[in-house]
Amino acid sequence: MQGNWLGVAFRRGDRHRLIDDLIMGATLGSWVHCELIVGHNRSGRAYAAFQGARGFMPSQSDHNPREWALFAVPITDPAAVRAHVMTVLALDPPYNYADLWQCCVTAMLPWETELDCARPESWTSSGVFCSQVALLFLRQLARQRAITLPGDTGALVEATHSRGCSPNMLFGLLSRSCQRVF
Repeated sequence: MQGNWLGVAFRRGDRHRLIDDLIMGATLGSWVHCELIVGHNRSGRAYAAFQGARGFMPSQSDHNPREWALFAVPITDPAAVRAHVMTVLALDPPYNYADLWQCCVTAMLPWETELDCARPESWTSSGVFCSQVALLFLRQLARQRAITLPGDTGALVEATHSRGCSPNMLFGLLSRSCQRVF
């Protein structure tokens, strides 16, 4: 990609890892983790929520095309994107273990309160998991017009409940009309 872009990178599961097998089986797909990447031209900085860590934080992942798929959208307001990332990092929301089951069994979602993408301070009580925080970022930055979501992606992002958004669900939303880099 050229210029400023926001990406979501998806890691393919490894059939030799039990946790990956469980995630792939429960969420009906091959993607087990995702990360946000704030990029400029050919480089970028990745962020994600990690199990066993403090939650949303910078990532050290090597996003090689053999294990990862990357979708990217143009950034129209780099300062707004940086500000949102810095705000969420400073708030340090924990990892959301409690809602992971809803990525597999979505029947309770209509009764669940959605997190407010515009108020990341509200995320600190429940926490966020990887695809949940990516969806909330996309929603907020699209509302601010800091990124441009193509086609019907904006409507799909708005309509998806973050507490039940698995990496496979988010991959499906973005693969409809976003540019796949690799």
